[in-house]
Amino acid sequence: MNSLIRPQTLHAFDFLGDVLGTQTVEGQQSSNFTEIVIYRNGGETHPVIVKCLLPVEIAALEGKQRFSRAQELVNMMGEFHTLLQQHEVVLAEPHKLYVSENGWPIYEATHYGDDYRVRIIRSPANAQTMIREILRCSSGVLHQSHPLTVGMDLRLSNFAKSPDGPVYVDTFPPLYSPDGGTTYHVHIPIPPTQAEVDAHIARKFNPCGSLRRLRFDLLSIDPELERLLMSEIRVGLQPDLHRTVVDFFQSIDRGGITTDTSIGDVVRAIEQTPPSDVDTLREICARWIPMGPDRIIRMDQVFYLARNAGPGDPRTPADPAERIAKLIDLLRGIAAD
Repeated sequence: MNSLIRPQTLHAFDFLGDVLGTQTVEGQQSSNFTEIVIYRNGGETHPVIVKCLLPVEIAALEGKQRFSRAQELVNMMGEFHTLLQQHEVVLAEPHKLYVSENGWPIYEATHYGDDYRVRIIRSPANAQTMIREILRCSSGVLHQSHPLTVGMDLRLSNFAKSPDGPVYVDTFPPLYSPDGGTTYHVHIPIPPTQAEVDAHIARKFNPCGSLRRLRFDLLSIDPELERLLMSEIRVGLQPDLHRTVVDFFQSIDRGGITTDTSIGDVVRAIEQTPPSDVDTLREICARWIPMGPDRIIRMDQVFYLARNAGPGDPRTPADPAERIAKLIDLLRGIAAD
């Protein structure tokens, strides 16, 4: 079981035995924020997904400090789940949040298999239906009144299909305001400046920013999917919000970037975009990189090179200038193929 864990933190992860005992593990995933294992109880239709929250941080703590931080994370997740459900967002059920006996903050829920990104890539003919389902699942958050109190990351990979319909499966880090709109949990660690907090709110709480993230995910698969999204938001959003979103997209789109644009013009567009404008950088690349068998891999590289540096993620250089240089190198390499 230890072979499932990233080597740099191998010594820390007794949480598998702590939580699973002798259950058979079917799969494992890692991210900057969680270690994930998937197992199946005998006779159950669906396996169970277990997420250990911030395992590297928790492993470095001891005693009361460790249990206190673990309980804090579990409480935050619980508050976030409550707000999502108050806004009619469907979560995987049943789910459990608890601190294990060795002080790991744990989230457990039913695992419903492939996420919507995988489903759309495999079955593009069903893309419009899946877009409609995501909009329906997130409608309560998209239409929330001000002050905004709960956010969602509308990337396709954050949704899965239960027998009853779509469920939102990525609820960590929590995105919510614990005090009705004065302060916000937007990221872990907490951004050091209010400007950075505001940027996270704009991207994951504001409906225009949230839908922009969904649009990018669709563009990254096939730019033609944008047309399906625009068709679905026309019928899935209330008229005032629909108009606001359409106006927003028109205000941010850079005309002229297509697969026929010269690499020189694409590089100039990248260089003229601030490194902090993550979404624009990604969209330039998504509209230029040609369709083909390598597109998905290349767009995954774009996603990590264009974003602001994550906590110790080797895919994202910490220096903004280095990020942009590597992104341009990637695009020049594609142009040379």
